[in-house]
Amino acid sequence: MNEEIKDIAARANSGDPVAFVKLGEYYLENADERTYREYYEKAIDCFRKSASLGNTGGLYNLGICYENGIGTKQDFNKALTYFLEAANSLPEDDPNIQRKIADCYANKEDFKLAIEWYSKAAAYNDNNAINALGYIYLNGCGIKKDIDKAIEYLSKTAEKEDPYSINLLGTIYSDEKSDYFDARKALSYYEKASELEYPDAMLNASEAYLEGNGCEVNIEKGIRYLLDVIDIWGEGSDVSPYPTEWQMAAHERLYKLVEAGNYLAVLKALAANGNRVAQYYIYTFSSNSLSLNYSDQNNRAAQKENRSWLIQSADNGFPNAQYELGQYYATGLAGCEKDMQKAVQYLSAAADQGHSGAIYYLQSVSR
Repeated sequence: MNEEIKDIAARANSGDPVAFVKLGEYYLENADERTYREYYEKAIDCFRKSASLGNTGGLYNLGICYENGIGTKQDFNKALTYFLEAANSLPEDDPNIQRKIADCYANKEDFKLAIEWYSKAAAYNDNNAINALGYIYLNGCGIKKDIDKAIEYLSKTAEKEDPYSINLLGTIYSDEKSDYFDARKALSYYEKASELEYPDAMLNASEAYLEGNGCEVNIEKGIRYLLDVIDIWGEGSDVSPYPTEWQMAAHERLYKLVEAGNYLAVLKALAANGNRVAQYYIYTFSSNSLSLNYSDQNNRAAQKENRSWLIQSADNGFPNAQYELGQYYATGLAGCEKDMQKAVQYLSAAADQGHSGAIYYLQSVSR
């Protein structure tokens, strides 16, 4: 703990409810794989003490803990109780708390009350509440489906460049069974949300170009969107320390494309133009087709040429390539001469980008 946190802890110990909240938030923000159980328990204990003193922040954070199962068993009823107490502790409406109350009712499938509370938060232009109302009307959650109302709500946040609502509008216009079907319009929404790096939209745009929905078939564009999902939303990205569901979906689609058609040439052209993810996948696909018999001269030459793609990808900053290359230099595998200096260099580069495997491997190498 630094001096500031020690001061906050001292004030908390003297009964300051705000200090309890700040101390609890400190434990949440600093929990890691080693300390998370201990820190989560300490965090919820701080929030309980603050809540017992009637502090809004304590009540709200306690609700968050029960809503998400942080330091305790997930319990939407308890979360709802604390959010309602937090709302009642304030002299004025708080749209963030109102939305959390609505979330609890939605999780309990009480959509009548969920709509009531989302509407209160939406009146204060809370984008998440507006989107939730759009989703409820789009899918007919506990009420009659109303596409016009869904479009009305989603359009409000789409105008503010909210990628979730823009992509959802795209799904409305991509439904061939719907009276609203307009493939070109759907693609325009997917592309707009993709520019905002929304992964679902990038996957949807990829599918549109690969299948010619609302456009002419464009394999290169379709593959490029898949590569962008892997690059932006994969392990080691700024937004996720672990492989994501979007990365896995893009990865699987890319493999199926290469297996089903002659698209390796398209991928190789993108790699030659410097796309670091394409470079990594050219290496991966080619490695799967090459024998691991390094005693054969022709095979060694092919492996060396193929390994150059992995090196290019790593040198262009793709963390998965850096991690893999670092392992090869550490072990002397895949035709690499053992070189611990290079191993640490590449593993550190991947670890600096948040690659969990590289962080762990680097720790084992350093022991």
